Amino acid sequence: MNLFFVFLLSYWFPYFHNDIGAFTSSTGGFSTGGEYNVEQTFNNPASLTNFSGKKGILSFNYTEGEHYMTFFGEDTTLVYISNDFSPSLAGFTFSLNDRIGLGFSYSLPYKMERHSNWIEETTGEHPEGTGREYRYIEQKRFHSLNSGVGWKCNDNFSLGMNLSFLLVKYKSGIEYDDGTDNTIPGTLYGIKPSLGFQCFIGENVTAGFIISKGYAKGGYERTYYEYSGGDFVAEITKYYWEKETLPLFVSVGIGYEITDRIRIFNSIDYTRWGDISYDAEKYAYILEDLENEIRLHEGFEFRITPATSIYMGLHNEPYQYSTTKSSLDQIFITAGFGFKVKGIKVNLSAASSRLIKAALKRENRYYITVTYE
Repeated sequence: MNLFFVFLLSYWFPYFHNDIGAFTSSTGGFSTGGEYNVEQTFNNPASLTNFSGKKGILSFNYTEGEHYMTFFGEDTTLVYISNDFSPSLAGFTFSLNDRIGLGFSYSLPYKMERHSNWIEETTGEHPEGTGREYRYIEQKRFHSLNSGVGWKCNDNFSLGMNLSFLLVKYKSGIEYDDGTDNTIPGTLYGIKPSLGFQCFIGENVTAGFIISKGYAKGGYERTYYEYSGGDFVAEITKYYWEKETLPLFVSVGIGYEITDRIRIFNSIDYTRWGDISYDAEKYAYILEDLENEIRLHEGFEFRITPATSIYMGLHNEPYQYSTTKSSLDQIFITAGFGFKVKGIKVNLSAASSRLIKAALKRENRYYITVTYE
């Protein structure tokens, strides 16, 4: 038996960090930056000072997984599945001089997509089935246009600032296989500034720091049919506003080059879900069950040749709701491979939460990132 909750009114639902690229994912989600990879400049703008000339990058992500729940002490039930393919990063960087670097990009910093299996529609006239299928779906994506600048204060310390303009698209409800749906599609517009720094400690250690906070406002339209005494009077379309704050995000990390072939990466992220707000003109949702999260990232790189590397990593991913936290927390094992041919660098990565702690939420994530250096 499958059991689903359908929300046809506006409400807040969770979304999750997206690692944006294969290098970040394969090193355990390490995102604080350093001289290691162009991809890191779009996590920490201070890293823009590490590269000279022009660089370009393009990255894609595919996520598939399942979300189970246990109802009233019964057997575990499959509630949602995920099959999501999307671009996660496209951008370029260039240096103005030996102290200032600029970067512009599109990225998908947060996202969520989950849906039920397809179910055949039945009616009173066709209890055996109409031949049309439907599914319940929830989807939310934060499309971000980013502009960043990094300034090298001295040979060992750089500052960076990034300003992101957000387009938040979501929908929730019922989709049919013939292309029709009964979902609420909403659009919000927002802004997310971030600040970063990096510090070189000796010849082998790089430390980085990122802090960001965002805000979005928008809404959705609903059409109603007004009747009087059983007679149709009018069709009314109304716009409902809503606004939400994004969580405060802080990350601190260190990259350490042990030898010419071996590097290790360690970082810790803090996401303050507990004080975000969601307000709506109607059907406001109370976020009292959200809990702050701490994510730990461990990564490793081994250079086979100067142009070829393998990566491994590990990180946790807590679930925001405290009421279901222990059963939906995930631990990911990550791995990747990178190679460079004539200025083109390709990174491939895979991450899975099925190997260590296959709890009620289980996912595999794949990234491919191509960098022109």
